[in-house]
Parts: sequence; structure tokens; C-alpha cells
Amino acid sequence: MNGYRLYVKPQGLERFLPVDWSTGTVVHKLIHATVFTAAERDQIVKEDLSHPSYADLVYEFRPVKAG
Repeated sequence: MNGYRLYVKPQGLERFLPVDWSTGTVVHKLIHATVFTAAERDQIVKEDLSHPSYADLVYEFRPVKAG
């Protein structure tokens, strides 16, 4: 399955961390991170991450490597 993981950069940290979307928390093991389809990714960017409360959030979606 090809998909995307959401990574956020918490304030005060230099690196991006993956997110468990169901709990809204950053995780340290990829097995706990949520994998999104391209359509889900687009919907989250359009509807959720565009909300003004996330204006200062630094995020990026990264493709999941097959393997």
C-alpha cells in the first residue's frame, strides 16, 4: 500500500516527528503513526490543517516507502 505519513515539528524541537492521527499525538515509533491515502491527505490539509488554530503548526506529509 502506498500512502503518506503526517509529520509535525513541535515548537522547540529541530526535527519532525510522525503523528498518530486518532489520538492527535506525536509518536516515536513509525508503527504507531497513521498512514493516509492521497485523498485522505488532501482532505486533512483542506479541512483540518487549514483551521486557524493550526496556523503556527509546521507539518509535512511524507510518502511511505514500500518494503
